[in-house]
Amino acid sequence: MGIRIQSVPEADILFMVDNSASMDYREGMSSLFERAVQEAKRAVDDSLRPDDPVTLVLGCGEVRRKNGRPYTPLRGKRDHGQVKETLSRLLARSGGDLNLPAGLSSGRFDPAAALSEVAAVADPGDPRRVLLVLSDFQQSEFASERWGYTA
Repeated sequence: MGIRIQSVPEADILFMVDNSASMDYREGMSSLFERAVQEAKRAVDDSLRPDDPVTLVLGCGEVRRKNGRPYTPLRGKRDHGQVKETLSRLLARSGGDLNLPAGLSSGRFDPAAALSEVAAVADPGDPRRVLLVLSDFQQSEFASERWGYTA
């Protein structure tokens, strides 16, 4: 299993990573969040051209709790070393009682807000955009009157 990006000349890659609390669920030795970040790093190594720009959108986090928006730590970065370093920092352990990854939030993932953030940072006329969504998509994330659905 892994992310494979079809060969697209000069692709503009957008990673949307769900970093909500539900992504701390463990399957085996690693959490869903750890696996998502590792898959993104693997995609950077295995599937991108050296000069493909990369944008990273986190679905929620400390910034989101203050302003209700997802967070974009990287936008259009062509330095893939910096992209992988940023992804690695998301996995750094915080220590303390819970010892959670630094990039994991206690917030709830809002797919509509995250997609709005992607739309805000992506060039709408660029046909080379490739969006990769890494999430567990909890049913409760879609349970709202806005979607006409309740859990």
